[in-house]
Amino acid sequence: MRINRVTMAGFGPYLAPQTVDFDAFADDGIFLIGGKTGAGKSTILDAICFALYGSVPRYEGQASSATKLRSDHCAPDDVSYVELEFTVGARRYRLLRSPEYERPKARGDGFTTQKADAQLSVLEGDTWVGLEAQLRTVGARVAEIVQLSQDQFLQVILLAQNRFQEFLLAKSEERQSLLRTLFGTRRFDDYDEALQARRKALESEVAGARAEISRLARQLDDVLPIDADATLGSTEAREAKEGPAGAGSATTAGAGGSATADVTPDWTEVPTEPAETVAWMGTRVAAQRTRLSLAEGEAERTDAAWRAAQSEHDRLAELRKLQQRRADAQARRDALHETAAQIDALVEQALLGASTHLGEVATLDAAGDGLAALSGALVTAVEAEKSIPARERAIAAADAKCSEADGALESSKEQAVTWKRQLDELAPAIEAASTAAADQVAAQQLADTITPVLKALGAAESARAEVEAAQRRELESGRARTAASAALDALRARRLESHAAELAEALREGDPCPVCGSTQHPAKAEWSGEPVTEADIERAEADLAVADAEATRRSREAADARAKLAELQGAAGGHTAESAQAAQSEAAARLAAAKQAAKRAAELRARRDDVAKRLANHDAELERLRAACETANAQRAAARTALAEARKLVDDARAGFPSATARAAAVSASTQAVREAAQRRSRHETEVAAVEATLQEEAVRSAPAEPVDLETARTALGEASRARDAARETRATLAAHLKTAEGLLDSAQATHGKSAELAATFEVVQRLANTVHGQTPNTKVMRLESFVLAAELEEIVLAANARLTQMSGGRYLLEHSDERAARGAQSGLGLAILDQHTGVARPTQSLSGGETFLASLALALGLAEVVTGRAGGITLDTLFIDEGFGSLDSETLEIAMGTLDSLRAGGRTIGLISHVEAMKEQIPAKLQVDVADGGWSVISQS
Repeated sequence: MRINRVTMAGFGPYLAPQTVDFDAFADDGIFLIGGKTGAGKSTILDAICFALYGSVPRYEGQASSATKLRSDHCAPDDVSYVELEFTVGARRYRLLRSPEYERPKARGDGFTTQKADAQLSVLEGDTWVGLEAQLRTVGARVAEIVQLSQDQFLQVILLAQNRFQEFLLAKSEERQSLLRTLFGTRRFDDYDEALQARRKALESEVAGARAEISRLARQLDDVLPIDADATLGSTEAREAKEGPAGAGSATTAGAGGSATADVTPDWTEVPTEPAETVAWMGTRVAAQRTRLSLAEGEAERTDAAWRAAQSEHDRLAELRKLQQRRADAQARRDALHETAAQIDALVEQALLGASTHLGEVATLDAAGDGLAALSGALVTAVEAEKSIPARERAIAAADAKCSEADGALESSKEQAVTWKRQLDELAPAIEAASTAAADQVAAQQLADTITPVLKALGAAESARAEVEAAQRRELESGRARTAASAALDALRARRLESHAAELAEALREGDPCPVCGSTQHPAKAEWSGEPVTEADIERAEADLAVADAEATRRSREAADARAKLAELQGAAGGHTAESAQAAQSEAAARLAAAKQAAKRAAELRARRDDVAKRLANHDAELERLRAACETANAQRAAARTALAEARKLVDDARAGFPSATARAAAVSASTQAVREAAQRRSRHETEVAAVEATLQEEAVRSAPAEPVDLETARTALGEASRARDAARETRATLAAHLKTAEGLLDSAQATHGKSAELAATFEVVQRLANTVHGQTPNTKVMRLESFVLAAELEEIVLAANARLTQMSGGRYLLEHSDERAARGAQSGLGLAILDQHTGVARPTQSLSGGETFLASLALALGLAEVVTGRAGGITLDTLFIDEGFGSLDSETLEIAMGTLDSLRAGGRTIGLISHVEAMKEQIPAKLQVDVADGGWSVISQS
């Protein structure tokens, strides 16, 4: 990677754009960045880092770090940016990046935040082609191109002020943090954390499995009570204890195979070991199976006893039902004989009511038929009676409608007269409005004519001020030309006056005079004034030429200004500002009045057209209204006829009743009475037949006369039911407990099998986790990440010693130490300095200031070599080192300079920031940073 060029504006101490062309130093290979302290030498390196990564390390973590990048010398409208050109491989890239800063709002008062921005381009031929234009995408693409993180870049290309000494003097933990960032070894620490988490998880799972087996055993102990007598009868309990054939033992599968358990073994507390616990649970389950077998036999016996008791109870209950049925039928027959006379009286009364409407009738059927026919005939009369009020209202409505139609006909005739009068009145009003609207075109033309006049008058005011300024400049430049001409004349006069003295000054005794030829010079001319040289004359002539050119240019500007003013005054057409404003107001008023008249004319025409349309449709409306009158009269006549017919039909149907509706209600009541009498008599006859049929049934006639004793059978059945239910409940309880216990046993056996596998896995993972974490059996007490970084540190030390040996004259070597650290600190990342004169290694902190600088520089160069190799073998064609050389004596400085000079091989360019005078003398290529009178900094390159 090569840094080619950087331009800064509004950045740090730099206000105006400042450009550094690093390619210009390519031939020298090494150049010095000089300037006073605080002038902005390190800011050049900050700008490079900001362009690539969007931040500056020395400002990170500070409040308003972005605003520190913007120059304090910037005005509100000044821009802030850094433009960097760099080359990677065969491609040249350009980065343009701006920090966030406050700028004036485009509208209104106050400020707004100008967001940070970035753009990345690549050079294709002679054209820059855009690649990315967003902060996020630019950052990602730069990382892809450069292949160095910001920390790596600062460690291998921008060796900031005293930054590389931190790595030499750091503690192991600090060195580990830096190496982790540079080499990306965080993943190894992640492996360590993952293994620790896996170990803890497995340890928890093993403990959980043991606890789960114990929990299952306690659950089984709760499900299966030890005392078998609590769930079995005394005989069954005794048989269980004595162990009768077929019930004294059971076989179950335990953790170690199968075991035979007595029904009532010698119970103990739950064992603590998983295998013993599972075997203990198997024994308990086997005993429960025996209890269940005994309970099932008892349940079968009680079921048989209950079925026999139920059968006897059902037989007696059936006899009891037959006796009760016979008694109920006899009582019902007696009651029916008593109600027969009441039903005959009800029928006689219903026939009497029907005769009121029909005359004398003999049977209920005849009465029902006659009343039904009469009811049908009365329906029409009732409906006619109900319609009379509506018909009367219809007649009244028809009368009102006729009156309304007559009134509408008269109003329509009167409206036609009104419309004709309105048409006569609208004609002159429309003509007057149209005449006024015709002035709109002329008014618009007048307005269009006066507008450019006003613009010309406004421009003429500015032009008049420009003429005055141009004439002042013309006068001043003429005076300057006159002064320059006078100065030249004075110099020429003085030159002539002093010319003889110059000739005399050059005369030597014995040499001929160039004027008279005499070899003797008794009276040489003298000049007491200041001498005038040819160079003075040339400068004065040059000043006169400049003044003359300026006067000519100012005269041309004044003539142009006067011509422009005359042109604008001509365009005003003789108008003054007051007359033009008056003309504009008049045109606006005329135009507004014409537009209002046009609007009024349009409204009047629309009204006229509407009235004319209404009048044209008037004859059709009159015809429609006459037809409506005729229809209303016809409807009124029809309504009166219908009312008369309805009243006649009702009068015929009343037959002495107040209304047809009252007669219909009386007929309906008689019909209901006849229907109810017929239904009661039919139901009575049916019930009598049913009772007689029941008494003639064989089962009823053959039922015993003596009452059946059902209570004794019911008591026996209750006792059998309770015995059966108790036996079933015992069997169900034992079966449920057995099913639950078998499930618990299966779970315990499965958990025990898994726990053995987990325990074996845990042993392996625990050993691996401890080793990776730097614990026993790891004898080096080095975590995995430290082990990897120690290997990288060995490579760095090897590369650094190649430089340090040269710079220290073979005296010092860096040593990597992987000895165990004290007090539990991380091992493997120690550094020491080996003094070859004594053969003793000592701490790096014991070096002097100059020795520390040399060792740090060598270590930084070695680190850069290894990091770039790890970053894909990228080449580093540019290197910057910021300060530190002041701590070296002259001899050591020469050695360091020789080392840096050797780095130029292969085309590398090295930039050094230093105040050391010796370096200024040795390095001809320089970049000078100076502070201008305004306080901002400027850069010069040589």
